[in-house]
Amino acid sequence: MHKLNVHLKKGALCGVLALALGSLVVGNVAAIVAPTPAYAASKKSSKKSKKTKDGSVKGVKVKKKVDKYTWSELAKISDAMTKSGSRKAALKIAKKYKLCDKKGKLDGSQTKKVALNDCESSAMIVGFYHDDLSDGSGKAGITWQFTDCLYMGNPLYASHVTDFNILPSTLKDCLATVKKNTVYRDDAKASQATSEDVQLWAPSATEILGDASEMKNINRDSEWMTKSLNAEGTQYDYYEAAGMNWTSDSQDCEFTLSDSGYWIELVKTDDGLSDQKALEQGKVKLDSSYKKINGFDWKAGFRSIYYNPLTPDAGLDNLGGYSYDDDYAPVYDETDSPASNNNTSWPTGLYDYSTDKASAVMPMFCLTSPSDDSADSDSTGVAVQDNVNGYSWKDLKSIANEIAAAQDDSAAIEIAKKYHLVGDDGNLSSASYKSIDDDINAYIVGFNHDDRSDGKGKAGITFLIADASPAKLAMNKDGSNMGGWKDSDLRKSIRTEVNWCLPQALKSNIVRVKKLSNNAGVTTDPSSVTSTDETVWLPSMMELIGKDGLEEEFGSLEPDQLAVYEAEGTQYAALQGDNDTRWTGYDGFTGNNAWTRTCDASQSGCFLIYRGNDFGGPWDTNDELNIYPGFCL
Repeated sequence: MHKLNVHLKKGALCGVLALALGSLVVGNVAAIVAPTPAYAASKKSSKKSKKTKDGSVKGVKVKKKVDKYTWSELAKISDAMTKSGSRKAALKIAKKYKLCDKKGKLDGSQTKKVALNDCESSAMIVGFYHDDLSDGSGKAGITWQFTDCLYMGNPLYASHVTDFNILPSTLKDCLATVKKNTVYRDDAKASQATSEDVQLWAPSATEILGDASEMKNINRDSEWMTKSLNAEGTQYDYYEAAGMNWTSDSQDCEFTLSDSGYWIELVKTDDGLSDQKALEQGKVKLDSSYKKINGFDWKAGFRSIYYNPLTPDAGLDNLGGYSYDDDYAPVYDETDSPASNNNTSWPTGLYDYSTDKASAVMPMFCLTSPSDDSADSDSTGVAVQDNVNGYSWKDLKSIANEIAAAQDDSAAIEIAKKYHLVGDDGNLSSASYKSIDDDINAYIVGFNHDDRSDGKGKAGITFLIADASPAKLAMNKDGSNMGGWKDSDLRKSIRTEVNWCLPQALKSNIVRVKKLSNNAGVTTDPSSVTSTDETVWLPSMMELIGKDGLEEEFGSLEPDQLAVYEAEGTQYAALQGDNDTRWTGYDGFTGNNAWTRTCDASQSGCFLIYRGNDFGGPWDTNDELNIYPGFCL
């Protein structure tokens, strides 16, 4: 079957926390630091700078929602909070820029969408003036955490995320380096933490649950566990406000969980060696891949060791983490430990896709302005945003015009990259969308794909509406397919039927284009495919699954009609080749039957349909089905 678009479904995950199976804990050796109590107050910054009287940050306007700021703007705000010299002054800035409520509290609504290279995620503010910057300049102003699973694997791999093509450059360029303490297995009973400079990290148990002295069943034989846990940091503001602790869960603390599809794994560089030999000889490396694997009950991991105070002398071979269950039972298996890793460059042993050796990791990070903070606008006058959804329709039309004027496809992609319409590798993904309303989104599926009806070249950007259908309509009420798309009832009414959901700012910028369709009906003659001028239209089967897909579906069943289907345009770039895997995380067409404009050329009374991410076959034209129209700017 041919994968089209599959929706990134995000369900609320109650913040019930327990200790979960992770993997063997060893790691890079750095400076050993003494444990700090979980309740210790944050130290004031050693460096103070001038504070503005009203907390204003030069070049950053106050916006209604956190998501409206760019990462560059948020980095500037964070730097101003650092320079303020105190938590009180930092909170004043946070309140001014609406990064918290009027009392300086965080409630989980302070989120920003993140257009990853292959999909979309989300990050939430979890703390202010909490983490020490590695350069000694003070506290990082804002600490964030991915609310979706950023990758599957070992939580201790979080610091390596920047080694791979996962994060957008708009975020990666603004990452601050901070000091984080981690207790590794060999130092656990001595309660000694290793201090490391990192840009991303998995949370520790105490950063989420608070002071470990509240842990159940602690006795004189297991007090060292409390000290080890507290050596890894203090609780973040958001989790403290939500009432998260070691003895009870909080219904006020919720996460959305989406399996992003990224994996970070330790792999062999010599396939001729066993896993154990590869580890012993250092013939391993970290590798990243993007592959959707659904149906696993992932455990969201801490960077902390799993401790059981009832059995303090048990092996410390597992990491702790979030439990997705509604109870507090530890989830671990002492007998299932990966092979020991003698190469200290890597924090764990080899593993594959088993739920007991990989966890969902939601890393944390802080921001700072890059040294080369170039202007955030271009010659078009359009301010560069972090993602497609940050632009107005007017801005997108200006960008579309610039793309349309590009000399070739390569130049067009460079323009799209400049405006962050695509990933850093130049490919479209399910993050390349703009919201039309709360339910309906428009996804970019191609650049310079469609010919303008006025003869002025290509329309710069092509969109397909997805995630919710604006209407359910019959193709032809009389059950015919004569005259194909051109003479269909649906074509005559589609603009009126979808008009309600299109904002005026969009409608005024839509470009009329020529679309190729079988406008005869039952035929074997490719010349039956002619063009019509359209502002809003349905995709053809060729545009969705391409020539290879058509040949697979019709090569043996309808060989005489195959050329007719193949004449109806070209496949959208977003669905070509490897790009198709980027769309398997989002059900763009809700999995329901949806019309294409492709008439069934082999029999009367039918048009072709698609269903979620599958080719759907022929369907009677008098049935009412979903529509997911396209349009161009």
